[in-house]
Amino acid sequence: MTRTTILCGVVLAAGLARGENVVRQVDVREQGDQTEVLVRGGSAPTFTTYKLDRPARVVVDIANARIRDVESPLAVDTWAVSQVAVQEFRADDRTIARVMVALKRECSYDVRAAGSDVKIVLVPSVPRPAEAAGEAQ
Repeated sequence: MTRTTILCGVVLAAGLARGENVVRQVDVREQGDQTEVLVRGGSAPTFTTYKLDRPARVVVDIANARIRDVESPLAVDTWAVSQVAVQEFRADDRTIARVMVALKRECSYDVRAAGSDVKIVLVPSVPRPAEAAGEAQ
């Protein structure tokens, strides 16, 4: 058992030495109608973003990244977002961490690097009704 633990540690250290990012946490907060998803990584991210339909979602692929100890899917239930899920896969001999943000309604979105994190901001096209806004606060 000790041998396996040491080997896993060596493999993880080798991955980090190759410049792989490690996603360790996903935080979600709502401010008014806007939802912010913060994907916390270990180094400056390189990513691709796109929007898909059926079901409506924003997808962020973080290149050369692994996922460690992140709950998925994460039930969110804000005005704009129903859940956030993460998935790790390999493509063209590299590891990609995928973040999928499921939308409740049509939204504009902005995705930016913020140091070693990826910040996803979603703003619904339709504002929350006044009575629902009072319940959310």
